Amino acid sequence: MGLLSRLGIGAASVEPVLRAPRVTAGETVPVRVTVEGGSDGQCADALTVRLATVAGTDDGMREVTLATATLATDLTVEAGARRAFDGELAVPVWAPATREGTEVVLAATLAMDWARAPTGRTAVEVDVGPRLDRALAALVDLGIAVNRAQPVDATTAAREATAPAADRELPIVQRFDCHPRGGPYVGRIRRLTLVAAPAPGGLTCYASADVDPDAVHGRTGGFERFATVEVTDQRVSTLRKEFERALGTGSTTEPSPGR
Repeated sequence: MGLLSRLGIGAASVEPVLRAPRVTAGETVPVRVTVEGGSDGQCADALTVRLATVAGTDDGMREVTLATATLATDLTVEAGARRAFDGELAVPVWAPATREGTEVVLAATLAMDWARAPTGRTAVEVDVGPRLDRALAALVDLGIAVNRAQPVDATTAAREATAPAADRELPIVQRFDCHPRGGPYVGRIRRLTLVAAPAPGGLTCYASADVDPDAVHGRTGGFERFATVEVTDQRVSTLRKEFERALGTGSTTEPSPGR
């Protein structure tokens, strides 16, 4: 291996590809990494691939690995040669859905001694799982728009009291920033923060509502309401009623057709 290759100049390149346009949390998905040799041959200890996101913590932001796999070990990358390596990644149930504020990437790395490790990255689309999809649909039925979403360290979320028990099992949770745009909560709730903590058998939604005190008790100053909704296999219409009870409204408005 030449000096320039060790410094990353003319070195091998790696290109990871998820062999499905989108994935859903909880699935096992096939991946392929194409390795193309550089100007001279190189030896690598391992070729690894991982799924990652960035989560908020007490101290700022940190990268979190969602899943990882080793596709090859002790391999030689010949100059100019092109090889493809296939494998699988088990996407965990707690992987965050990609939407504004949340990004997930697929990264591949050739680990080399005494040389800069060639790395390739590509964006990945992660769909909302069926339980979270129904929970968000129930909020939309109540006129609550679901806006930005950010992965958050579960211990941080528990410390902030937005997800009290989430740190017992999960590395991260996903926090959704929501605002009433119509329906019974306009003028009653200023903002709703929903923290989704999935598990293999269900989903816990922690809701924190900034309630307008003048609309509720004629008070001034801040007023918050906290609620927990467990999501298993309920219909959207049932979840809507559970959110209504949890958030404390006597609204009699009907759910959207087809739910």
